[in-house]
Amino acid sequence: MTGDGEMRVPVPAVQRHAGSADTAADGIENGRAAAAHVQMGAEAYGQICAFLPGLINPLADRTVAALGELTSGLRETATRLRTVASTAESTDTASAQRVTASGRRIELPL
Repeated sequence: MTGDGEMRVPVPAVQRHAGSADTAADGIENGRAAAAHVQMGAEAYGQICAFLPGLINPLADRTVAALGELTSGLRETATRLRTVASTAESTDTASAQRVTASGRRIELPL
């Protein structure tokens, strides 16, 4: 954004960023799914350390939930970025059509 109140939206860059957010969400979702699939049983550490799964599993559950929320947030961000890009493009097109339809041309004394 420049200091004169003008706002520029680089539509292709915004669309690429939305794609990057989706790619990141895909990777995080894969990690979340893997973490959700793996749970330590009480026998994982033998008798001496049998208490560890009881300590670790609740933390793992919260981590899986947080990864799910992160994935959702990234997907929502990607959707909103695409909406911004589409709206900016539509607005620019509509403005250009209005200017063209006005049929008025300015003759500059050159």
